Amino acid sequence: MARKGRIGRKGRKFKESKRKRQKSSVDEATLIRLNKQLEEFRASEDEVYTFEAGLSWNERSVIHQLCWKMGMKTKRGGCKVSGRKRCISVYKNKKVSTMKGLDSLHCLEFSEVAKEVLMDLFKTLSTW
Repeated sequence: MARKGRIGRKGRKFKESKRKRQKSSVDEATLIRLNKQLEEFRASEDEVYTFEAGLSWNERSVIHQLCWKMGMKTKRGGCKVSGRKRCISVYKNKKVSTMKGLDSLHCLEFSEVAKEVLMDLFKTLSTW
């Protein structure tokens, strides 16, 4: 006897997990367009880019994947302009200054014997 409120194998949870397992596919023109938009955003000085609201599930999935590969973060949410619920905003990861903290680095010093061993190792590795 099935209990009330329980979701079975053919219920909602099964359908959602099946959809997540499906490979997201978009046509090549759409993939190129989305990739171009992300590249332009990455090259710009803007901090956030919000895609249009009319994207399909597959397009949104591809955007998440491309952003992950490019090192950017995505956030789902509602669009302020159109009021629709399915929008993706892309954020650049903040770049860490490489000059910060350089004054606290310590310089290593090696003995003459250690220097010779390291030089021999580097010469051996560079000939491969």
